[in-house]
Amino acid sequence: LNEADMKHMNIKDMMPERYQKDFDGYMRDILQNGKSDGVISLVAKDGMERIVEYKNSLMHGPEGPIGVRGSARDITDSIRNKQELIKSEERFQQVAENAREWVWEMDISGLYTYANSAVEKILGYTPAEIEGIKYVYVFFLPEEREDCKQFAFRSFKQKEKFRDRIYRNLHKNGEIVWLSSSGVPILNDHGELMGYRGVTADITKQKKTEAELMHL
Repeated sequence: LNEADMKHMNIKDMMPERYQKDFDGYMRDILQNGKSDGVISLVAKDGMERIVEYKNSLMHGPEGPIGVRGSARDITDSIRNKQELIKSEERFQQVAENAREWVWEMDISGLYTYANSAVEKILGYTPAEIEGIKYVYVFFLPEEREDCKQFAFRSFKQKEKFRDRIYRNLHKNGEIVWLSSSGVPILNDHGELMGYRGVTADITKQKKTEAELMHL
């Protein structure tokens, strides 16, 4: 709608029919409080609904209220992007919780911020014992810890993804397990590194089989 289209239009007529019943309540609210802000759905000239964020205030004349002055901005795309992000995260959670591999996320300091339930089978720790408590280097063998930390530092610095990184970790029961990890960097909208997300598989049986074959 252009300026000419808007003149003499009632905002109520621009609202989807299912929301028009709420208009009188909105007017009572602004008369009582002198202002109102929130989100409203309006129908554009092309017939498509748009989500608008508004901030309005009551205008006064010598004899009392004479109108409403305000501002509004279209946030439809922003809302839809957030909804898609939520759906994407929900799908990720569903896949992660049903995966046999350990699905994890860590922040830029190497602190685990997410671990699916498979971590308990692989390392003996529950997700609650991992998230926000354990750093990636905690589980490395002492003699391999420095090498693994340097690898992590290089990856973080260069924002590189890695694939099938094989190393040994200590299980909660003290046993040594062989793991294979792959990960990708998590970047914000400005391309800044926020952490890593990846999967880790237990390859201990495979390594034992390889050792037996070598022995034979």
